Amino acid sequence: MTWCKSCFKPGNSDYCSSCRKELFDGGRVSCYLPFPPPARDEKDFLLRSILRPSLPRLILKYDLQQENNELGLSEDDHSTHILKPIPAGNYERLHMAPANEHLSMQLAKQAFKIQVVPNALIYFENASGEPAYISRRIYTGPVDDVKKRFDAAYKQVASYEDVALLMQQYIAAYKAQAERLFELVVFNYLCSNWGPAEQNISISQTEYGDYLLSPAYDIICPALHTGPGHEILENTLYFGDTESEGYRRYGYHTGIEFLNFAARIGLITSRAQKIIDNLTKNEITVTYIVKHSFLDAESKHVYTELYKEKRRRLLII
Repeated sequence: MTWCKSCFKPGNSDYCSSCRKELFDGGRVSCYLPFPPPARDEKDFLLRSILRPSLPRLILKYDLQQENNELGLSEDDHSTHILKPIPAGNYERLHMAPANEHLSMQLAKQAFKIQVVPNALIYFENASGEPAYISRRIYTGPVDDVKKRFDAAYKQVASYEDVALLMQQYIAAYKAQAERLFELVVFNYLCSNWGPAEQNISISQTEYGDYLLSPAYDIICPALHTGPGHEILENTLYFGDTESEGYRRYGYHTGIEFLNFAARIGLITSRAQKIIDNLTKNEITVTYIVKHSFLDAESKHVYTELYKEKRRRLLII
């Protein structure tokens, strides 16, 4: 049986109609790119790499531009899509990195209704049909001054509490967006996307001129490739979080630290607890989505066990 390369819906050889609309404005774009993967050591404009502290490896990012029903490589930072092929490095299961990010993003969307950028798997035109991760670019035009200032300040934050303080300066409807931040932070932890706060949070201007949190992006389970011992723990939530009662007792973050964090960013405890409950109650749905993902059997097992362990920790209150 064939599956949609975005939402896993059966009976689709590439993308279902709903995902085509989200990803490509309805264009009948093939799930095969019209070019082969570039060499890993290529040094031209295609090789745009960044170092992610939470996943200490080079992630290659390529700009794609959609023209009607075709995708092509682009030099434009305001292109329509972002492409991430299999990265190079000495970590485990790197050939599963595109499927890892795709699964993590789909879990956020399908299991927990977190707003994410449209995303899918796509394949290079070569004999092996090598997969890559593709997502729509959030910003396709010039970035306004407010967002530039936010992004510049965001690069300096030390913890998620600092992110919340920054949001208060730029987002008028802070309370509602603080809940979205808390939900994303908890989900990042749940799928082991755990490290420095300056990784996958941004703001977008609405049609009314105000600012809200952007749809989530760059959600991946680094521990699938590095192992769980590489997570950065101290002061991730707030300064001194590893000195809390729960961390001293168990040696890792638990639901106790997340409720402390929620209180520090102005959330009512009952609302924070409800968000944690919502993110830890769908174990059957998570297992089903992982089963139908494009990870191989070993990676599915490791991913599921990592999720179960983080879920167990969050339930410690």
